Amino acid sequence: MCRSSEQETFELREHPTRNLANWLPAGPRVVRRILAASDPQLTLKARLRYGTATAEPAVPHLTEADITVRASKTPGMLWPSWTLRLLPPKSPHQARIAGLRRACASLLLIPGGPAGHRTAARIMSNAQFRSSLEALLAFVDVDHLCTSLVHYARLLDAHDVPIDYQRRRDLFGDPAQELLLDESAHWLLCKELGNRQFQQVHLQRLRWQLRRLLLGADPESGNHAPAWTHRFAYRTHSGILAFLHQQARRNLDAHDLGVEPVTWEPPAHWLDALDLPQPHLDLPDERVRALLTAESAAHDVARQLGLTVHQLRLLMESRGLSAATRPHNKGTYPRPPRQGILVPERLRDLYERQGLQQLQIAELASCSSAVVKTALKQAGIARRPRRAAGELQRSVDPDWLRTEYHDRGRTVADIARELAACDTNVSQLLDTWGIPRHPPGHRAPPAWQPSPFADLGIPLSAKMQHLSTRRGGTEWLRTALLIPGHRTRRSAALTLGIPRTSLNHRLRMLETAAGFEIFKRRKRPVVATSRGRALLDEAQHLFQLLDQQLPHRADIAHALE
Repeated sequence: MCRSSEQETFELREHPTRNLANWLPAGPRVVRRILAASDPQLTLKARLRYGTATAEPAVPHLTEADITVRASKTPGMLWPSWTLRLLPPKSPHQARIAGLRRACASLLLIPGGPAGHRTAARIMSNAQFRSSLEALLAFVDVDHLCTSLVHYARLLDAHDVPIDYQRRRDLFGDPAQELLLDESAHWLLCKELGNRQFQQVHLQRLRWQLRRLLLGADPESGNHAPAWTHRFAYRTHSGILAFLHQQARRNLDAHDLGVEPVTWEPPAHWLDALDLPQPHLDLPDERVRALLTAESAAHDVARQLGLTVHQLRLLMESRGLSAATRPHNKGTYPRPPRQGILVPERLRDLYERQGLQQLQIAELASCSSAVVKTALKQAGIARRPRRAAGELQRSVDPDWLRTEYHDRGRTVADIARELAACDTNVSQLLDTWGIPRHPPGHRAPPAWQPSPFADLGIPLSAKMQHLSTRRGGTEWLRTALLIPGHRTRRSAALTLGIPRTSLNHRLRMLETAAGFEIFKRRKRPVVATSRGRALLDEAQHLFQLLDQQLPHRADIAHALE
């Protein structure tokens, strides 16, 4: 009777039939048959409201108060364990996973109640519902979606949830509201762990993660989470995660929510009686942890487990897993031995016996004074005390300083480098002797230095001649020679014992001075370009010849001293 010609239509309907009320006296079995028969002709909202895609469809009977209670049991983004049951097993790209989870959370309020999708999205504070729904329907089969979400909604109605998510949205949903965060404790923790993630940008990200932990959803609406959150979710030190949970507990206690857990996932046995098309992912935690090593990448782990990257992230979030962190620059991991002039024996001879300053040694080694300072510490060489008060002023001629700074236009940093002093001391001498400072807009002469390869008697290419006479150019070249063969620049920085930002800065300055790319972008392992390979080969040959003449150069420096 429902499939008669009079009932056929080519437009999706919001209701199973206009005469559904007339069929109610016939009993629930007849009503279920009518609802199931009308399933192909219903919209998505109607299929969810009546549960026509399930084995037990029913007429909506919940009130607005019942839907409000269900909303208080549901976070703004569907739990990761339930989201895994919705995703197809082999979807190549699921970049809009945040929008997918938001759409599912909003659609959970429709089954069995009077709420529409606009009302549901407003209750769940999911503003961009239409775009989120498009993201959901692009990856998930509609029949599977209608079946699973109706089952999820009925499970929430039948069970208690220990977290009142609606109250948390009211308390912590406003980004302008400050959260309790002990910045001093975080700074001490970072110092203890040996990392530098205590700047303002790191504190902002930490607050973002803290708010996400309290809400059970991203604090910002949208289909995409910030890119850095994926790295944070995949690999974060356990101490940082414990600190976040501690701060979340502080915020809950401040609002009399101490009885609630910080996070919660629906128990797995809730889904035991459901015959959902997508089987539960029963990968053992031991197998997943064995793959989450310090050197593993998310794509490689996901491929070994037969998952997509987004499914792996959901699995890790649902089980509270994180990949092992890599050793930090200040750790005790093995460092490569010093080479050239920074070998402990040569360094001790130059610093202790010949009395050279750290800046002078840095000029000979074509590196920064910070590298020389670190090399002295690693070699166990005690540093000399600072100059006595007034020693620099007595050793510098005022007329010479006026000529170099005022007449020749040299900078304070350039003069301080020559005097093996700090910039502040040279500036104090200028003020003491009344030497006028450079006017605004003054352009200093280009930073130039004699090429360390000039005495080798080998003709240099134009690029090498330009780089070797530029201040810091030989230091950039030495750094670039150590990069090829590493998997990434990050791993190269860890092996070399220098911050990644310093490594990137040196390579960027080198490529800017050379005028072309030295290394190929997004290539693993790091490989030089054809022009970069020619430049590095020439630099390798020149540095080998230069290191062979280091004893002779040290003697010359001692004679000049």
